[in-house]
Amino acid sequence: MTAGCRFALRPSAREVNVSKEKMMAVCVVMLGLILGGCESGGGGSSDGDDDVSGSWNATEVGGDGDSGTLTLTQDGTSVSGTFSSHSGYHGNVSGSLDGGHLVVRLSYSSGHSALDATVSGGSMEGSYSANSGQSGKFTASRP
Repeated sequence: MTAGCRFALRPSAREVNVSKEKMMAVCVVMLGLILGGCESGGGGSSDGDDDVSGSWNATEVGGDGDSGTLTLTQDGTSVSGTFSSHSGYHGNVSGSLDGGHLVVRLSYSSGHSALDATVSGGSMEGSYSANSGQSGKFTASRP
């Protein structure tokens, strides 16, 4: 029984690394939702409603349910900014908005993630994929 308790209280280095990578992926997804949440389902028009500039609260759907904040700036079709998660990950966001479709890359100290999202008004939803192999879905909304 003692060995079982020690194992539960002290995760292996691999378990800790996987957990950190998963949290990073969640942050990246959140950022991707914020940055890429402008797909209108249409052809390629961008009317002022697609501006993703500002702060977004993002949450992983399923998984650990990690959450965080994306702070984005849009200049034409270019999107940039920063992200931080409640699990401690933070980094930079860069990507583009083309015809309402936002695709961004979240870069952080241990890797990067790609986000692909659609945005409608003050909300977003999409998917993320981290270089660690982690992937999933996320949602985001303006505070």
